Amino acid sequence: MSRAGAFVRVEVRVPMNEAGPAGLEGLLVYEDDGARHPLALISHGAPRAVAARPQMTALQFIPQAMELARRGWAGRCGAPTRLRDVGRRMG
Repeated sequence: MSRAGAFVRVEVRVPMNEAGPAGLEGLLVYEDDGARHPLALISHGAPRAVAARPQMTALQFIPQAMELARRGWAGRCGAPTRLRDVGRRMG
């Protein structure tokens, strides 16, 4: 199903003691149509290499979240990194 219209991308911080003071970086993507949308949570695993973990970001999951939004869902994912460009709108 293809949906027309603008999409909203909201980057948020999710507090979590185990993630340190920056908490978890979260990303929510949904169609800007004023309607309610079911929520799909996108979960990820951790890289085996500890050195690769700081490079993990919720922004890696934008393609998956956008595809869910195009199908009428709100896509939500997270990663333990810093925040970037809160509340950016996409078209």
